[in-house]
Amino acid sequence: MNAKWIWIDMAMVRQPRMIYFKKNIFIPDRVPGKCRVRVSADSRYILYVNGQRVMTGPCRSVRGVRYADEADIAGLLHTGDNEIFVKAVQYTDNKYENMRFMTGPTSIVTEGIGGLYIEEKDTFYGIGTSKEYKCVHAEGYGFPQDNIEGYVGFMERVDAVRACEDMPESAWKNAEEFSFSPEDTGTLRNFWMLEPRPIPLMYERRDTFKRITEGAVSAVEPGESAYMMLDAGRLVNAYPRIDFTCAEGSRLKIIYAEGFGTMNESGTVTRGVRDKAEGQSVYGHADEYIAKEGRQTYIPFLYRSFRVVKIEIENTGKRAEPFVIHSVDYISTGYPLKIEGSFTSDNKTYEKLWKISVRTLKRCMYETYMDCPYYEQMQYAMDTFLEVRYTLAVSSDHRLARKAINDFAQAQLRDGMIPCNSPSKFMQIIPGFPFYWVLMLDTYMMYTGDTEFVRSHLGTLDKLFCYYRCRINEKGILGNTGYWQFFDWVKEWHNGSPVTGNEDNILYSMLYVCALRAASGINRFCGRNDTALEYEKDADGISQAIIKNAYDADSGMFSDVPGKSASSMHAQIFAVLSGTVTGSDAKALMSRMIENRGSLSQPSYCMTYFLCRALEMTGLYNEIHTSFEIWNAFIKLSHELHLSTWPEDFIQMRSDCHGWSSVILYEFAACYLGVRPTKPGCSEITVRPLPCPLKKYGGSVPIGDKGVVTVEIETDERGKHTVNVHVPDGVKCICDFSQLDV
Repeated sequence: MNAKWIWIDMAMVRQPRMIYFKKNIFIPDRVPGKCRVRVSADSRYILYVNGQRVMTGPCRSVRGVRYADEADIAGLLHTGDNEIFVKAVQYTDNKYENMRFMTGPTSIVTEGIGGLYIEEKDTFYGIGTSKEYKCVHAEGYGFPQDNIEGYVGFMERVDAVRACEDMPESAWKNAEEFSFSPEDTGTLRNFWMLEPRPIPLMYERRDTFKRITEGAVSAVEPGESAYMMLDAGRLVNAYPRIDFTCAEGSRLKIIYAEGFGTMNESGTVTRGVRDKAEGQSVYGHADEYIAKEGRQTYIPFLYRSFRVVKIEIENTGKRAEPFVIHSVDYISTGYPLKIEGSFTSDNKTYEKLWKISVRTLKRCMYETYMDCPYYEQMQYAMDTFLEVRYTLAVSSDHRLARKAINDFAQAQLRDGMIPCNSPSKFMQIIPGFPFYWVLMLDTYMMYTGDTEFVRSHLGTLDKLFCYYRCRINEKGILGNTGYWQFFDWVKEWHNGSPVTGNEDNILYSMLYVCALRAASGINRFCGRNDTALEYEKDADGISQAIIKNAYDADSGMFSDVPGKSASSMHAQIFAVLSGTVTGSDAKALMSRMIENRGSLSQPSYCMTYFLCRALEMTGLYNEIHTSFEIWNAFIKLSHELHLSTWPEDFIQMRSDCHGWSSVILYEFAACYLGVRPTKPGCSEITVRPLPCPLKKYGGSVPIGDKGVVTVEIETDERGKHTVNVHVPDGVKCICDFSQLDV
């Protein structure tokens, strides 16, 4: 049962390194019915039992928190000798190098001190880590010194001879035990205080490429080179797996891309039709592998995100033997989200939009939510709020949402500010992003009603608002909040910020009011009515100051900066969402915005959700189908470019998969079908379908742990709607079909 933290040495290293650990255990009689192990590491591990891959971890966490994973390995054991084998990477921790993406994936936070911990829970076979474990530094395992490759997921360079798992016994040494046990050091809490993993293990399942588009290679003769391009059929997060036999010294290179593309004269790559190999190739970042002798399988240590890959083979082996490929496939991975929502329609294009949106969301869920899986794989507050919204519209699984809320709260700074991304090796501040964390907590409350958890974050809320309260200026609005005042990727704004220098930030003031109103509801839910009233008073005061300082009487709209004319759709949208304008005034404002939208800065697709909410609140929801034709851009990408996931934006399309673009999931569930909670914990829901272009459609929408609501809607030749709704027993439901002609 006892275990020690172990490592190969106690050195603080300048470069990440891979360490192998192994131990043989003997089971004299029958295999136990249960053999649970509890595993953690700094920084990352893969556990094998008798050559079988068990799990990888630990779950990503903020600094000061270290999770332990648990698995039952009884089914992999047998009588006699058994081998426990671990690959563990020690990423480094250097503030300057962290910012250059040179010390390991940014979202894998490390203490810079390597460590491995395995605890045996039910048996006494000596599986627990101690100095009896043998270890070796796999010196042939390394990483390119390239901050761009670090940015896209820390590609690797492997010399299999020097990183061989079956190195001679003389190369192995006994592991060193740490001279302390973090859980037995009294008042000390420096690192490695283990906590249970808060989310399930990631799924891993073998899958196959859908087709070889070029170069169906089975063997490469000595001195020759070849390549093959393969298409997975849709974007996947996976570990490629190549099984082959060759002579020592032959080389593999695996290039990953989100789709086929062409190289421009400037050296940049343009992706065209994503699955069209003709006239295009695979351009991206790559893993490289120098082979050992004989049959072997290459799988990278970290998963990769790709739709297509190009495998380049050079038979440069020391002996003149063919390079023989036995198989090429991959192990797909991700968060095991159970989709309980559904959407069907007589218009199959809309069904396809829903399915692509589900795939986009799932590809951006791992041990945290991610902005995009191909690039930095970071959990940002704005992205995560939207992804939580979309998740809870299609699933009752709120565990990753709960972890995300904790991840940000645990990163809160002494002055109350919450970094825009967490967990992260470096600290990045966007002062508007913590407001989305408040909206995230509000969303979680509405779907789960988890009073204890929500109450645990009231202090985080209070401290956060202290940061902004002292930055309200003499005009009653937010002045310069410092840092990067990003709001949206708008071409007219420098670096996504609507303000420059020391200008007052109207959009941040509006977003602040949104957060204050949400926080008021959170406090009232937790029984803190006085605090709720205080936040409502603050919100009302700032709203009045916004009207006084930012309402442009000439245009009848709001400006981004006091004293300037109205210039963006954003200010009109958030004037409505913040309750700065309400009722008929809000509807009139949105109507003016629609009429003048050609002269206003347009919101990017990350703001689509907020545009839809403002239109919905003012009774203008159908404008998304008429004036804005929002779904047409999605349909075009699907039909013309064959995207299998939705991109970061619809112009540059830096990334083909960005979680915030899965807005369709919420719109179809909460607006087309009309199902949403109106009281915390879904103790009361409404079914209020809004107009849409479809004639016959329906689906199911989960409502927290209360079950699933089903809605079926059909329109006859006269335009009359028939609506059928089924609600789980015991759920209070208010049906409102006033927006439809029933």
